[in-house]
Order: sequence, then structure tokens, then C-alpha cells
Amino acid sequence: MKKMKKNISYGLTALLFAVIFTLALALIGCGNKDDKTPDPECDCTVKVHPAPCDCPAAGTPACDCTVIQRTFTIDGFVKPITVTDARTGDNDTDLETLGVISRLKTALTENSQTTVNFATVVNRNLTIIVEDTTTYGYFKRYSGNKLGINFAWISSANIDMDDFMVGLEVQLDLMSSIVLCDCAETYGTTAHLGIDGNGNVAACPCPADEKPCGCTEQTAALDGIAIRKQAGISVADMNAAVANIGNVYNGNDMFPADRTKFKTKVTQIHIVSGNGVVLEGTVLKVGSGATETAIFDCIADYVLQ
Repeated sequence: MKKMKKNISYGLTALLFAVIFTLALALIGCGNKDDKTPDPECDCTVKVHPAPCDCPAAGTPACDCTVIQRTFTIDGFVKPITVTDARTGDNDTDLETLGVISRLKTALTENSQTTVNFATVVNRNLTIIVEDTTTYGYFKRYSGNKLGINFAWISSANIDMDDFMVGLEVQLDLMSSIVLCDCAETYGTTAHLGIDGNGNVAACPCPADEKPCGCTEQTAALDGIAIRKQAGISVADMNAAVANIGNVYNGNDMFPADRTKFKTKVTQIHIVSGNGVVLEGTVLKVGSGATETAIFDCIADYVLQ
């Protein structure tokens, strides 16, 4: 009898523990109900992308964006050839699906074997732009390495590929004779231009047939103050001068109050030829060969007084 009562006691205890444990789980679940992480939502305002969407909901049913590839690469030549789709329609079918990329590759492969100057143009990083346009019929030469092709023509199932390949050969030959800007190779950058005596950006001295060639002014900044260079100062010399100016301005000998005063008196910094440093009005002119000592002395004697 005692044994039976003992077993009943153990059973009731186990049952009570199970009930308490279940209630605890329920309470925990209820407590987390409001803390549940919300499902990701697509926050794209533009719903058509040239590349896969990177919104928080990317890859889930919540993302209703459409990807239309606009840039393609055709390999197999001295350098890859870039094909850009210039259309902007939300319902455009991509160029590969339309067969445009395969037609271009066929024509380019043929031209690589027959066009004397093919490698010259491709080696310039050739870009082909497919445009839905009425401003030209078949081709448009934009430069020595950029060629426009009419979308209506190249996308047509009735295109005469022989005519297309002959036309492409003519265009590539003509493009090869166009002299391009060589500043990226000469100066290491296309942002290398300086200013004339009136503060206007000087013309690029490169031999490109098409001007302006796309080169821009080399600039820098010091705590919000524009740094420009005189025409004729090299990219490397300007970089060195900017570094020297920065070392002085941020050095231990310049206090916060000095920097504040500097910014009230200097509106621009010009890198000029020579080794001197002079304050002309609100323009601090620093020679490309000026030492940090010369820069500091001018600032201390003329800018901070």
C-alpha cells in the first residue's frame, strides 16, 4: 500500500513538472512574439536592374525586381571586347537572348582574320554600343575605340551577315586611323591638367584627333580648401607638394586655432613652378619644389599674422 502511494506521488510530481515546463515554454513563445525579426522587404525604387538586385529581399519572393543584363564581354581576342546595351526599356529582352551577341561574335571573329587593323582597335579596349536610334542607319564611329551599332539592324532576324561583316571591317579600319588620347599611359592618369594664369583649365597637349579628349584637371584638397596646379607641373610633383603641405598643416607646430585662422585667410592653394611660397590675396602659391620648412615659414609669417 505504501509502495502504491509512493508511486502515485512520484507520478503526480512528474505530471506537475511537465505542466509547469509546458507553461514556461508557452510564456517564452508569447514573450518573443513581438520580437520576431520581420521578413526582408524590397526597398528598390527602380525595379529594373542591369545586374542582380542587392536589396535586403534579394533572392526571395519578396523581391519583385527584374534583371536585364546591359553589359556583355566577348572574349577570344587580344583584349576582351565590351558590348553595352544602351536601351532603357523596362521590358527589353537582353541582347544575348535576341541573338545579337552571337552575331557580333561571329562578325568579330571573321574580321579578326581578315581586317589588317583589327588587333590595333581591339587593343585599345574596344567598346560596341548597341543603340535603339533613328539618328543613323547602321554604324556610328564615336572614337578610335568606340563604335555604335543600330539595334534595329543588328537584332533583325533578316540581317545579311555578309553585309554586316563587310561594314564592320570598314568601320574598324577607319577607327584604327583615329589618333587617341595617350595621357593615361603618358601621365598615369587622365586627371593631369593644370590651370592657366586666369584660373582656367588648360587644354590637353595630347595628339588626340578628337578634342576635348576627356582629360580633366588634377586637383586635391586640404581641409576643404581646393588645391590646383599650374599648367606644366607634373602629376608627381603636384602629389609631392600636396604631401608637404599636408605634413605642415597637420603637424605639431600648427595648433587648432592656427588651422582655423588659415582657413579664414586662404581660399585656394596653387602649386606653381619653383621653390618659393607666397600669399597673393587669398591664394597661397606653393612652389612644386618648396620644402616643408619654406611652407611653414610662409604660413607663420604671412598667413597667421
